[in-house]
Parts: sequence; C-alpha cells; structure tokens
Amino acid sequence: MLILKYFRRHKINFYINISVFKIVFFLLPILFVNILSAQNNYFMNIANGSYISENEFEFNVSLYSTGSDIEFTAFQCAMDLEFSDGNYDNLEFRFIAGSSGYSIFPSHFTMSTDSSRNFATLVFASQPGSDIITSEEKSVGTFIVKRSKKFNAVRSTLNWNFQGTFNTILMGASFINITDSASHVSNFSILSTKIMVIKKLDIVSVSASSTLERSLTAFNTIDGLGYYSGNQNSKWKAKYKPASLIFDLGLKKSIYKTRFSFENFEIGKLYKYSVHTSLSQESWNSIIPEVYSEAKEWSEQRFVPVVGRYVKLIFINDSANLGLIPGLWEAEIWGTSTDKILTGVTEDEVPKNFELYQNYPNPFNPTTTIRFELEKEGHVKLEVYSMLGEKLLVLLDKRISRGKHEVFVDASNLPSGVYIYRINFNNIFVKAKKMTLLK
Repeated sequence: MLILKYFRRHKINFYINISVFKIVFFLLPILFVNILSAQNNYFMNIANGSYISENEFEFNVSLYSTGSDIEFTAFQCAMDLEFSDGNYDNLEFRFIAGSSGYSIFPSHFTMSTDSSRNFATLVFASQPGSDIITSEEKSVGTFIVKRSKKFNAVRSTLNWNFQGTFNTILMGASFINITDSASHVSNFSILSTKIMVIKKLDIVSVSASSTLERSLTAFNTIDGLGYYSGNQNSKWKAKYKPASLIFDLGLKKSIYKTRFSFENFEIGKLYKYSVHTSLSQESWNSIIPEVYSEAKEWSEQRFVPVVGRYVKLIFINDSANLGLIPGLWEAEIWGTSTDKILTGVTEDEVPKNFELYQNYPNPFNPTTTIRFELEKEGHVKLEVYSMLGEKLLVLLDKRISRGKHEVFVDASNLPSGVYIYRINFNNIFVKAKKMTLLK
C-alpha cells in the first residue's frame, strides 16, 4: 500500500490485480511537465535474441547514457511480440533472476494478446527506487519466452510499444517522465533455422574438499544414480563443513543452469549454497551468490549464460543447517551443445570431429570395445577409472593417426561395477563416459 500511495502522490495511476499478480502503471499523458522533460541522451535496446530450444527463445534489454549521467527511479517496458506463424498458444514470459545490472530491476510481469491484430504484448515493470544510467551499457534484464508449439522456420520479432494502457515509460528524478521513443531501439528479429539446444553437459571429473568415507566419493554425483535408485552409497558425503565440489566439463562451455540433488531433501532438510565458474581455477566468477536448496529431488537454478570450464558448488554454513554435514546425490550442469576451446588454444588445434563413443556391448562381461574418432593426428591417452577416481587401466598412451579407432578392453581382473573411461587428446580435449561390468 505504501507503493500505491507513493505513486498516487506523484500523479501516477498504479493498477494492481493481486489475484493474478499483474501490475501495470502508466503516467498521465497530459502532464505538461512530463512532455517537456523527455530527453534523448540515453538508449534502451532490445537485442541478443536467440532460440535456446525448439519452443523457447531469450532476449536481453540494455540501457546506457549517450551523454551525462541520468538518475532514474522506475520503469515499465512494453513490447509487441509477433510470430510469423501467428501461434500464441500457452505463451509464457519470465525474467532470469540476477540478470539485471541495475539495483532497479524487473519485478512485475504480465502479457496480453490481440487476436485481431495477431500479436502479443509483453510487459515488465520495476519497483520504485533510484539508480544512475551511465555511459556503460548495462543489462536491464534477460528474458525467456516459451510457447507450446515448436518453432519451425518461424520468425520472431519484438518492437517497443508506446501506446495504450500497456506502454513503455522511463521515470527520472522525482518520478518525472523522461521517456523518448526515439531512444528505444529494437534489434530483435530472429528466424528459427538454427536453434541452440541446451542440453546436459558431460562432466569428465569431480573433486571434493573432503570425503567422509571411501565409498561416498565425489564421482558418485555423476554416476547417473540418485536417491530413488535404492543405493544408499551412490552419493557424496563431506567429512566436515564448509565443503565444496568442483566439476570439470573438460572444455570451455556456455553454462545456462545447474541441477543438484541434495541429500536429505526427502525429509525437508535444506542447504544454503552458492555456485561459481572458472576457466582455469585461478579465479572464480559467482553466478549463484547464495540460495537455499528445495525440499524436492532436484534444486534447479537458471541464470544468464556464462562461459566456463569448471563449476564449483560451495555449501555455506547457516543456522538452518547447523547439524547437517553436506551431501549430494547427483549433479547436472546444462549448457550449449557446442564445445568451446580452452583459453590459449586455437580453433585449428582441436579436431572438429573429435568423438568418444559409448562402449559396446554395455553392460559387458568381461570384454568390450571402445571406439573414438580423430579428425587429425595427435597424442591420445585412453584410461579406465573406478568411481573412486582410481586409475585402473591404461588402454592407450601414444600418438594416434586421424580417423576412426577401436580399442579392445579386457576387464577379467576387475569386479562387477560401474567404471569411467576417459580420453585425452593433446591435453586440450577431454571426454569421459561410463560403462558397466556385470559378471
């Protein structure tokens, strides 16, 4: 109610429908002072649109000053969305938390569709506050649009809307309207011919700050088993707090989200944790500062895409989990399917058709075959590890010619269980898969 009174005091109509959580505000267009105060020394831009799945795309809105610094106190942004196939069924619109570079960020959202004009209007608005627009271009927010029907050769277009109840407004100092339609730019028009599919990324190795006992190793968090497998030893358990796990993706990837299955979720226990990424483990970038896990099998966090090779999960001491020793059933890291190259390595150094295939047969007893493909000649190490991280077999450690290769594996001396086989090409490309020995 304080917000509502504040806006009324400044002659701003503020409409709230609590039942559907839709909040829309707009300034009275007849206010003479607002018309005079509009200025054009800023740019607000819709850009960086890309399809991230067969029925989702994302885009970013940024804001910066083209002259002196500008104070702003609130905003509402309205954009007309048009699909070339005219299908707006089950449309969803959401903001990626943490994607704004400003202290005033999108907090209220709504949508409307106009079947007669064949478009939808997306609206987001901020709470009142105070921040400064400088010459540094900052993100107002990154957003995701999803619909039920797949995009198939569909062009999606977004344009600013300055008319009607749902319109675009930027408020400056003392909540004066500083909106200038000429300063709002849209570079968003994308065709769904090439869709960047987000998928679960391969994790080639895991290390832990501590382990309670030998059977509860960090490798258990990537064995594909979880709480519902019935295997109580298929998890990692720390020896003490604070604790952390570092997941190695093998190559630099674009990371979009994390999924963690924390121990004790089934009895409602929560962990406070943070997530960080790094290219080399020399410095870390915080992508999830501090959040609590959820009382369900998977705790999922999505964020603005970040490039990294290593992902660190840190368990944070907190009054809510003082009696809990950190434990994790499974970890999943999701990102783009295209492998990126490690820092300092040129594109030509990594074969574009580098591939490690699933062993066959799998499960096996006691022999199996591992196949891999190289586009160019290089030094190859092919090794087998236990789920405890112990190196058990060295299958290859020599220079290999380009082309497709097969390696015969005899596991007669190994007990039944799940094993990891890992290939290393020239120390710049690493990939791993799991295989199961059943005797």
